[in-house]
Order: sequence, then structure tokens, then C-alpha cells
Amino acid sequence: MRQQMIFLFMAAVLVAGMTVIPVSAVDLKNMTDEERAAFMDTQPRVGILSDLDPAHLPPGWDTPCSGECIPIIMIFSPGDKIRFHGENTASGTTYLFLSGPGLDEKGAQIQKPDPANSPVESGNPATFAQADVGSDHTWSWTWDTTGMVLKDGTYEVLAASHPNGFDTGQAVTARGYFKIMIKNSPGTTTTPVTTAPPIATAKPVVTETIMPGVVTIRATGSQDYNLGDEINFTGTNTAGWKTYLFITGPGLAASGSQIHVTDPKNRPVISDNAQTFKQMDVQGDRTWIWRWGTATTTLDPGTYTIYAAAGPKDADNLDRTPYGTVTIRIKKREIPATASLSETTRPMATMVPAPSATMMAPTQSPGYGFLVALAGLGAAACVLFRRTR
Repeated sequence: MRQQMIFLFMAAVLVAGMTVIPVSAVDLKNMTDEERAAFMDTQPRVGILSDLDPAHLPPGWDTPCSGECIPIIMIFSPGDKIRFHGENTASGTTYLFLSGPGLDEKGAQIQKPDPANSPVESGNPATFAQADVGSDHTWSWTWDTTGMVLKDGTYEVLAASHPNGFDTGQAVTARGYFKIMIKNSPGTTTTPVTTAPPIATAKPVVTETIMPGVVTIRATGSQDYNLGDEINFTGTNTAGWKTYLFITGPGLAASGSQIHVTDPKNRPVISDNAQTFKQMDVQGDRTWIWRWGTATTTLDPGTYTIYAAAGPKDADNLDRTPYGTVTIRIKKREIPATASLSETTRPMATMVPAPSATMMAPTQSPGYGFLVALAGLGAAACVLFRRTR
């Protein structure tokens, strides 16, 4: 009996101690899925996602995977518009910045054209891109990468609850990140210059490798078009996720001109400058399409060659880039021959010779023939009258 009382007393003390011992950490590992989800819902957090676009999937990924699979990092090039969105339960504003090759360790300004020279400043909201958080705790922001100066490589786009970079740590800021890949020119790699003896100040140069894949282009119809027609181009591209178009022909730059502008004669393409090419996204089935309206172009009639390439390369620099060509002929729109104005606008009854110096113009009074006819009718009436008497 005495032993039982001692055991009960010790159990009571132990229970009392457990109720007053503070919980210093949460063991998520030993929670059930429901308990873990309920706990996480109470914690401030920031999430970031991007629309999964098949046009920007890596080569070999025709469609997004489902279930458990290798994480997909989408590929973009300067000039693309990338929409990010997510959830923020920690603040009313989401602050975005960038991390990646050549950028400051504490983060770079994603909204600046040259992030490498534009670090973020913790505590200064102006150095971050900002997105308002709605009443449903969601936010959205679109990154226009036109004119951005970024090296090839993998980057992290970070969304934070407060305007703080990496130098302030995670403790004061809830963050989420999304990885993307930037490729300025498909199929290029950066390698250092090596000389003998080595030079310490040598700068990296871009060397090209032959790109795998095939690019094709064809024009629908007979390849003979009138200036002003809409011309449909279609093709395939298994070498990348963008097709770059340009044109050569009479009066144009020998290495190629910009096909999509009004005056191609004065707008040559510039190799490795993607903004000077017409760019078309390649779809998940590896096809692309573009409709060219020629109504406003200043091209002269003649024979032209349209190039479709896997990279922004002009005609002089395509030896290591897959491409295809199609030749078309552009003519001036023919105006059908029409009858003269006098024949098409005058009623048939008025198509009479014009009066001349030897022909009297008709007047409003009755003609001579009309008077003779009246006189004849009068004579006939007289003869009939006399016979009936």
C-alpha cells in the first residue's frame, strides 16, 4: 500500500511538471499531416510561383510533369515578360529582389536594367520591386526583362515580407524564392582566355559550340505575293524555345534586315542582339507560326529570302546555329484595267458625238423632223374627214 501511494505521488508530480515546462521548440517531424498543416497555417509566410509556360520549358520537356519529378527550371531570354505570383500572410506588401551569377551577395534590384551594379539596400523599399498584397493574401508582379543585362546562368527571384536583403537574415523576414534560367544566346558558353605565358588581366570571351537540333521555315501559298498581302510563315524548331526571323533581298543589308519593321532598308539586324530580330516562341510540339502583314512595309518588288534561326545570328554568323530559309517573290498589287470614264459613267442614251463646228447642238425646241411628222398627221386627218362626209 505504501509503495502504491509513493508511485501515485510521483506520477502526480511528473504530470504537474509537464504542464508548466514551456515548449521551447516545435517538433514538426512527429506531427501528423493534419497537425503540421494546422500549425503552418498559423505561421507568417511568403510564397512565390510563376506560370508554367511550355514555351519556356527546357529541351526534352514537352509538357510539365506531375507528381514527384525533377524540379523544372524554365528558360528565359532578355525581352521576355515573366509573371510571378504567390501568397503573403506576413505583410501588406511583397518585396522582390534577385540573386544569381555576378550579383551582389545581399541581393540585387530586379527592376533595374543592370542588376549587377544595382544592389538592394536593406530597409530602403525603393531598392526593391513591390507588389501589393490583396485581402486574400495573394500578390502578383510581372518582370519585363527587355533591355536587362544579365549573364547566362540560374537565378533566384526572391519574394520577401519586408524590404530586407540577405544581410539581415531570415529571422526578421519571411521569404520565398523561385529559380529560373537566363540564356542570352542559345548554345554559348563562357571560357577564359588562356595565353602563354598566362596574363592575369585576361577577360572572358564567348565561344560558340554547335547547337543540336533543326530549324525549318515555309511560307503558305505559291510564294508569289502582292505587296499588302498577309503572309503566313510556319516551321519547326528542335534547337531552342525561340525562333529568330530576318530578311535579305533588294536594297537590304547583305547580312540581313529587320523583317518586322516598316522600313527594313534602314534597319539591319545585329548579330547577338535579340531585340533586332523578330522573335517567335516555340510551342510545346516544337512548332512556331508568324503572320506577316506587308501592307505598311516599304519593300520594293523583288525576290526575298526569309531566315529562321535558333539564335539571334545574322546571315554572316550562322555557321554554328541551326537555321532554315524560304524564298518568296513580292510584286506590286496589280490594278485591273477599267473602261474610260466617259464610257463607264455616261448613260447609254447620252453616248452621242459631241457637237462640232459643223454640227448644230440640240436645243429645247422640237426638231425639223418632228414638225414634218406633225404636218403629215394633219394632212391625213383632212383626207379622212373629207371621205366621211
